[in-house]
Amino acid sequence: MRGVDLRRDPPGDAVYRMLCAFREHAVLVIRDQDLDVRRLIEISEWFGPEYVPPPGLPVAGGVDQPRVVEISNREGGVGATIPLPAHSDLMYMPVPPAATMLYAVEVPASGGETSFSNLQQAFMALAPELRQRLSALRGVVRNPFAGDGYGRAMSGEHQHYITEEVPEFSHPLVRTHPDTGRQSLYFSPFVAKLLGDIDAQEEARLLELLREHVDREEFYYEHHWRAGDLLIWDNRCTNHKRAPFDTAQARVMQRLEIAGTRPF
Repeated sequence: MRGVDLRRDPPGDAVYRMLCAFREHAVLVIRDQDLDVRRLIEISEWFGPEYVPPPGLPVAGGVDQPRVVEISNREGGVGATIPLPAHSDLMYMPVPPAATMLYAVEVPASGGETSFSNLQQAFMALAPELRQRLSALRGVVRNPFAGDGYGRAMSGEHQHYITEEVPEFSHPLVRTHPDTGRQSLYFSPFVAKLLGDIDAQEEARLLELLREHVDREEFYYEHHWRAGDLLIWDNRCTNHKRAPFDTAQARVMQRLEIAGTRPF
């Protein structure tokens, strides 16, 4: 979106056009913004209420589990310096967030791009009989910040972890968007197992097929960050991944999650 200054409230019809663009395109890019944390929270509430994880289930962030998380390779931040594979945020929760907002405070001269894939396109690119088969199955993603803590490599020492195992939650592999009615895949390479009427051989075959399919280049938009960029994306129908960057340079982002509804 061009010509938008979000330091102050735009007219109501401009906010409505922003929400319509979000619904239609799933990723909004708004450049050249100068926003503080308070203002980021206010803007996020145009898209929905604050995402609040269930008690006892850790998400990205320090022990205080703040509303605005600093995704940073600097002291006190969380978030890895390694490449981050494709995923949809918090698929390991019983009700994942509808959307994520990410604001660029400081970015490296090169690298660290974020790429977004359109899972509605990925779904329609499948053969009809495979779309029908997947509609009968559910996927499970493990919480990376609980139990064996496999997320430590991704989020660093300031991330809050718990040693206890937490419940696993499953979601449909084919998801219907609650605002548009469009169907999409709801799958990322972090899906560890499939549930439904399926044997181990078919499960392994489908996991391999889908991991490759959702990561096809033609489904992606690659965003090259500038300081002051604000991105809002729809977790219900996109995956995103981060490219490597020179960790001697700062990459500082502020992230907010926006509440959603139970996938169906």
